[in-house]
Amino acid sequence: MTYVETTLTVAVLALFAGCGGTKSSMAMVTSPDMSTPADQITPGIRGTVIDYFSSMPLAGMTVTDGPNSTTTDAGGNWTLPTTGPLAPVVTGPMYSTLYLPQATAGSVEVNQGAIPLPNSSGIALEQNILASDSTKAIVQVTVLQASTCPSIAGGTLTVESPEGASVAYFTDQKLPTGNSFIDGTTDHRPVAVIYNLEPGVDLGVTLHVPGCTQAPPDTPFEHASLNGKVTTAAVEPGDHNSSLVLIVQ
Repeated sequence: MTYVETTLTVAVLALFAGCGGTKSSMAMVTSPDMSTPADQITPGIRGTVIDYFSSMPLAGMTVTDGPNSTTTDAGGNWTLPTTGPLAPVVTGPMYSTLYLPQATAGSVEVNQGAIPLPNSSGIALEQNILASDSTKAIVQVTVLQASTCPSIAGGTLTVESPEGASVAYFTDQKLPTGNSFIDGTTDHRPVAVIYNLEPGVDLGVTLHVPGCTQAPPDTPFEHASLNGKVTTAAVEPGDHNSSLVLIVQ
């Protein structure tokens, strides 16, 4: 696998999420029952896979993280043991292959929250709108906001590197035809997409949101820490796309 490392240079904020992230209310995962001895608790990572356009839960999707693999239930829910650095991949019939952001587990349970998964036709529509090269990688960008950041509306991304990469912003119709962020983080969907990326390049990104600041890599949330890396692959074959989570306060 190849990795894209994001350059972030601002203050720390306690947050963590997967593609689409967690609810912006920043409610923490319930701690394990303190009456249970720590050596009897099985570390785990969990989340819920939903359809990107309808937000309906997706059953039968495969979630793989290293040597571990599982299938989502009727509610789109999945759980895997944590055996090291986290780098889940979500796949399913008629849906894209989505690489979730890498992280390091910091406790016995990690919650990746709701994970919007684009279907194959949705990825094809996105590619057509962007007129992007399917031999290059695309990265869906989700921005999570703390209560100290009242809105991300009007925010933008600057891709410092590599040259040739472009950014498009999703509208409330969930199409990449906008000029800046809409304030739509509560439904977990990406707000922007970076495209025409060579798989494996270093990705330098600056986030601009009026009145807010951005958290750096290794920011802890939901018992894990983002490390600023994502896995990338050419969009075709297999409708590959990746998730990058940026956090503002």
